[in-house]
Amino acid sequence: MGGKTILELDLNRKYGCIIIAIKDEFEKVNISPNANDLIREGDILMIVGKHQAIQKLHKDYTKH
Repeated sequence: MGGKTILELDLNRKYGCIIIAIKDEFEKVNISPNANDLIREGDILMIVGKHQAIQKLHKDYTKH
């Protein structure tokens, strides 16, 4: 996800999940981020959605 904007990730359409906050490496929290906010490596995302949707999102983005 790092290096992409919320708009580019399009998690709402793909998974039915919404990013409600982003916490960066300096512990700064961006509450209610907008579509053009950039996700950086190491950011912690606070996401809401159905349990199964969040599990699928997690599985898809932790493939190595």
